[in-house]
Amino acid sequence: MPLLIAQLASSAYGIVDLMLIGHLNGEHAMAVFGVSWNIFNTIQIGFTGILIALIPAISSAHGAGNRQEVAETVRQGIWLALALSLPICLLLVFPDLFLSLAGQRGQATAEIRLFLLWLAVSVPPTLLFRVVSGYASALLKTRKILMASVAGLIVKIPLSFVLVQGGLGHAGLGVVGCAISTAVVTWVLLAVGFGTVLTDTVHGGREALTRFSRPRAATLSTLMRQGLPIGASFFFDYSVLTLIGLLVARGGQIQAAAHGVAASVSYLCYLVPMSLANVASAMVGQSLGRHDGEAAGRVGRTAVTLTLSISFVIGLVLVSGGDLIARLYTSDASVADYAARLIVVVGVYHLFDAIFTVCSGVLRAYRRTLVPTVILGIALWGIGLAGGAIANRWSGASQTALVFWWALAAAAIVAAAGIFEYQRRVVQDSGRPQAATS
Repeated sequence: MPLLIAQLASSAYGIVDLMLIGHLNGEHAMAVFGVSWNIFNTIQIGFTGILIALIPAISSAHGAGNRQEVAETVRQGIWLALALSLPICLLLVFPDLFLSLAGQRGQATAEIRLFLLWLAVSVPPTLLFRVVSGYASALLKTRKILMASVAGLIVKIPLSFVLVQGGLGHAGLGVVGCAISTAVVTWVLLAVGFGTVLTDTVHGGREALTRFSRPRAATLSTLMRQGLPIGASFFFDYSVLTLIGLLVARGGQIQAAAHGVAASVSYLCYLVPMSLANVASAMVGQSLGRHDGEAAGRVGRTAVTLTLSISFVIGLVLVSGGDLIARLYTSDASVADYAARLIVVVGVYHLFDAIFTVCSGVLRAYRRTLVPTVILGIALWGIGLAGGAIANRWSGASQTALVFWWALAAAAIVAAAGIFEYQRRVVQDSGRPQAATS
């Protein structure tokens, strides 16, 4: 639960900004915000996902009682985070390809460029905080991370309001103020996160940050070998949503804004199975580190059952309350009405996406990361994107977003069925971590 609340607080930054823009600045600002965040997520999510490989690596070392390996893995994770920050920042500073795909011109393009430039400032602290969060998640010690994330949200809300609307003697900066506030808060959050790790004298946290290690090719290679498929799966997921968002943007600001609301709701709901997946990965990893395959299998089965139950309830809420949820995001009636229709489909999509997410988390502890990525890639790109594009040819431009979301729901069903069967076979056949990625 602390991990879920921490992730909700951190991810609420964009949601709070979207609600602020939706109620105060109208369709144009919402469209700029939605396109900007779609581009940002597509660029950074794959690189950031690589760092999730730290959770099973640290949890396995902790389960084996190897404190020195825990500390060394954290230090190598810091090097990896710094290296991954560079390409993300370069792509954010030079986003021409993404802007051309979105068909953006004039004032909107200038605003999007400035928005992305400020988000680039937030990238290094965001990735470094992922290392801190991965360390805490692997040890199942997430309360301090929760406190830091909630504190960051408390600072973020008034700061965004002042920067967007103006106040304290300063004129409002409009939608770009959201990006500036995000950059400021992420650096503050990193400082607090490092402080919490320094206070850990039991599990190797202080040792990780007070001793220096050069980049070690063997450790970094292992992390990359396990992390690249994870990052690729995140990229497939978010890039498909982004590409759909860019295609939807050609249909007008109402569809673009509504798709942004639906994507935001989907991501907010996704945090529940993602948190459970990370906890399951840590617990299964610790069990495997102790060479207790039976306990690992039991934890994995429990995680899937719990996630399915919770996500079913979430899906019901989305299907029955789409209109109310949409109006929390925006006071624009046209955007809210269309977004409500999309949120109903998000409810169906979420249930099956949750199954895929938690199974992926369990499989990461077994060092099985490639097959889940292949399953997801085929489903999302083959059914979600390509299938949606084909269906959209007969639906008309006014239904583009709705058609694509139904295609995504179909893709999620296929992916969930595939990975559930794969997890069953892996857990059945394997009682300890596998060295190879498969």
